[in-house]
Amino acid sequence: MFTFALYLLAGAALYAGVLHVYTAASRHDRPAMPLLLGALWLLLALFAVSSALAAQAAFSAAARIDLGRFIIATGLLLWAGSLWLPVTALDRPARLVPIILSGLWGIFLVANLAAPLSLLYRAVGEAGARSLAVNPWWYAVLATNALALAYALHLARTLYRQGRRRLGRVLGGGLVVLAQVFVYDALVTAGILQPPYFAPFGFLGLLLPLSLYLVTRSEDAASRKAFHYRLEDDTGRDSGPLATPVPLPATAREPIESTLQSPVDAPAGDWQTEEGSQAEAVPPEWQATHEAVRLDQLGDALREIQLYTEMALRRLERGATDPIKLQVLLRKVRQEAEDGRQLATGEPDDSN
Repeated sequence: MFTFALYLLAGAALYAGVLHVYTAASRHDRPAMPLLLGALWLLLALFAVSSALAAQAAFSAAARIDLGRFIIATGLLLWAGSLWLPVTALDRPARLVPIILSGLWGIFLVANLAAPLSLLYRAVGEAGARSLAVNPWWYAVLATNALALAYALHLARTLYRQGRRRLGRVLGGGLVVLAQVFVYDALVTAGILQPPYFAPFGFLGLLLPLSLYLVTRSEDAASRKAFHYRLEDDTGRDSGPLATPVPLPATAREPIESTLQSPVDAPAGDWQTEEGSQAEAVPPEWQATHEAVRLDQLGDALREIQLYTEMALRRLERGATDPIKLQVLLRKVRQEAEDGRQLATGEPDDSN
């Protein structure tokens, strides 16, 4: 059953890797994050299928030794790539720590090829009564991996504190899963727990949430480009991208005073003003009607303010701090507030 699960994981990882690499290569900007993620998925496919083959007994001793070296080599590359995922997500030059750790993993790769068995085991005892023991090199590998996990979690926390909370949570959660599997496999190596090793599924717990994050982010960007968060004026003409909003034409939004003070089909007559001058006015019953309409419009403006404010708060709670989207929501809140003030006071808002 475990071998079957590894084969399933290998097939799914191969599909995800090819998809990420193709998607990233088809874009003009060649984003580093999808390319790195695709490469890690392909490495995971090799790691899973080789682990499944190693669980079978249809190989000679020499073939099993070579297969063990290959499994350890792909595992080291996966660890190195997992560290560079948060480094790439930060979009800044690499620090000294990931460079040093990558150099150590390179040394381990060379030592793994030169070892008689592999970097994990070594033969002990006299000829004819030899047994396997953990290679001292492996303890250095475990220490390096633990340091890499701690540093990657620090980078995920940095992403969260910089405002990219969703990506920070995704990376941090995946790294926690990988850390749990790392501890379990270390206990298996120490003989405290029984095999099998669950390392392939630990890397699955890291890569799968990141892939889903990239997919949902791409869908949000595509939908934003196609429809939502583009302003459309009252005439039905698209006003263009949000970064350069186009003011609405005067015919699309008439001053509210002209609506309230426009002539109505009321009987005209001369009404005496307080100053004693003659002026045309609106009868009281029509004033009441206009007041009711004004209050309805004011209520609509307040409801729109509440709606756009709630949308902005929900985006902030989810950690989605896209400045363009928040700019549109706040711009709509400002417009509705200006309309509400104009309805309430009858004076235009000249605060801008």
